[in-house]
Amino acid sequence: MNFYDIIVIGCDNMTDEKLEQIKQFFNNYANLEEFIEKYINIKKPSNQEALIQLFNDTKSNPDVWELAKFQRSTDTLRLDKLMSQNVRVEDILNLSQKYDLGKYKRIIIKLDNKNYEDIDRLSNLPLDIYIKVSGDKGICTLDEFKKMRDFFNYFIDKYSTYQLSNLEKTTLAYDYIKFFTFNKEQNDKLTDSRSIAKSISTGNMVCEGYSRIFCQLLREMGISSNLVFIEPNEKEKGGHVRVMLNINDEKYNVNDVFAFDPTWDSNQNMSLITHSDGSTGYEIESWLKQDDTIVEKLPSDIRYLFYMVPIHEYSKYFSNEKIEKIEKYPSGELIELTDQLMTVLNYDDHKPKDDFVFDFIQKLLYKVKKVEGYKDEQIEKYIHHAIEIMKQDRYGRHDKYKKKRDDSKNKTSNMDIIYHNERTGTSEKVVDITKISKEDVPLAIKEFAEGSSSLEKCLQTIYNTGIVTRACCKGNHIEVNENSQGSIVNINSDAYIAFEKNSDWKSYLSPQLIKDEFVVIEDDCIRHYGENHDEFFEMLTQNFMTEKKDNISLIDEKKSSYSRDMIDELEQKSYLFSLSKNGFSKEQISNLLLLKSKIKNVWHDDTLSDLDVIRINNELGKEYNIKLQQYFNENLQQTTRTKSTTKISYEEEKHQQELASMLQDNIVQEKDSNIKIK
Repeated sequence: MNFYDIIVIGCDNMTDEKLEQIKQFFNNYANLEEFIEKYINIKKPSNQEALIQLFNDTKSNPDVWELAKFQRSTDTLRLDKLMSQNVRVEDILNLSQKYDLGKYKRIIIKLDNKNYEDIDRLSNLPLDIYIKVSGDKGICTLDEFKKMRDFFNYFIDKYSTYQLSNLEKTTLAYDYIKFFTFNKEQNDKLTDSRSIAKSISTGNMVCEGYSRIFCQLLREMGISSNLVFIEPNEKEKGGHVRVMLNINDEKYNVNDVFAFDPTWDSNQNMSLITHSDGSTGYEIESWLKQDDTIVEKLPSDIRYLFYMVPIHEYSKYFSNEKIEKIEKYPSGELIELTDQLMTVLNYDDHKPKDDFVFDFIQKLLYKVKKVEGYKDEQIEKYIHHAIEIMKQDRYGRHDKYKKKRDDSKNKTSNMDIIYHNERTGTSEKVVDITKISKEDVPLAIKEFAEGSSSLEKCLQTIYNTGIVTRACCKGNHIEVNENSQGSIVNINSDAYIAFEKNSDWKSYLSPQLIKDEFVVIEDDCIRHYGENHDEFFEMLTQNFMTEKKDNISLIDEKKSSYSRDMIDELEQKSYLFSLSKNGFSKEQISNLLLLKSKIKNVWHDDTLSDLDVIRINNELGKEYNIKLQQYFNENLQQTTRTKSTTKISYEEEKHQQELASMLQDNIVQEKDSNIKIK
């Protein structure tokens, strides 16, 4: 039979043999031009127009003739290809009545991951039905689909009645998926531990399974997310998958992009332990050493080490990785990996925001755990352990920003090296004074004060009034941190005390302090950019020893006078004071100021593209850090070698006077020195 003799046969008369002939015939031609050239022009069939029309239909839309026979192969009926839009269970039932589908070994239908109340009606059909779900990997059986829907329905039914913010919903979903235990598949079917439906059904789950289920939980609550695929390395033969999403939450004042890794925070047997030296800590039980003693076993979802990682700190937590692709869930649409995006993701020259999550974690976890059904006494205990683990690991061991303590420090040196708080491993310490027993408060405040007696006295006075401080810095000191590349030197120039949000601390401030040109008042923080920070802390101490005052109008007037240029100039002056105080020479100060001014000017250069701004700023930043490290080492060696008494020589006094004079010269003669102060 010639091919053109069967092209007009209706679908009711179309046999499997004839369809197979059509397939084999069209597979000989890549496109219409080749078909016309190699068949029409040579064979010259009598019904060319009908043949060309059929070729157009089958090549441009293969579903046209697949629909005629409901067949893609002799074994599988791909209804998901034929009815990909707005498919209903009712449509499938109608088709099964109209056509004989019983001869197919399996029938694949496409259903979105929705709550189909009539899905059980498909179970009554004498057919092997498999379901392809949007955003999932592979296909699942009807039974696996129902188990998956039961899983998500339970989640929605339990929590949909609560009025939750986006961040609360995200945290709830993160907690929900963390209860699963990492477990690789026991066979060659990779989808068994990567598919949503099969992971829930089999209990096998790896990173892709965690991430897809987390994304679907978010989707159930109306939150969009993305899957981040990491290329395989020697350790992770199969690569890795985590989740990235934009969180916009007015309740917690959060609007940014964050990464989440539920796999690495998932079900672990965490415990509070005592080490052989008597110190305490937190550890996964499988990692315990021989002499470690378990004090208390903790809930398996207690870890938040890779939760809500800010996008600009991505490489700090997920280092030495190469991103293969980022997909929108559930469409699978790829997000373009632009140079600018990769620069942000790979940015590792930064100071960690150690107190970022602490700004709201207590309030957030209390709300979420309350919704999850914890009792108040359980919540208080849970939050305490969760935060302590974050202090130990997220802001301690894991991020490699370790405390550096120089026990051989020469107290007569004018190089003032900060001692970090041992419990947090950071210089900008976060201490909840309400969680410390009364007898331990003086010691905690002493640690909190960074060795400054005036700051310590001020903090104790504030504590006596009942006002809670959450962070502070004594200012005008050099801070030495360590990362994987070695030590990092920073100049902490301004002094400040940050207060618990919405506390009534501003009512203690005196008009004299408010009007001080070097004092800046923020919503929950007061800063001093002057040279004599001790004098500032002493004045602030006196303020809190007196009665409350009616000074709101003065504070509002002060805050309305702020401008970016004014703050920049204060920061510049404070930076110069710090360099001078810590023994930097005229030449060193001049070189550092020049680099800082270049860095600042890059951000204001409208001729540069965003990518060039990031690239040049990174280059200048590295150059500045190297130069600062070099000068610090030179000065430290010099002071260690030459200083042997507590007396300051006449020459050194003269040198300090020259530096103070140069401070004014740098500000007044900024144009001549090519230094721009904004």
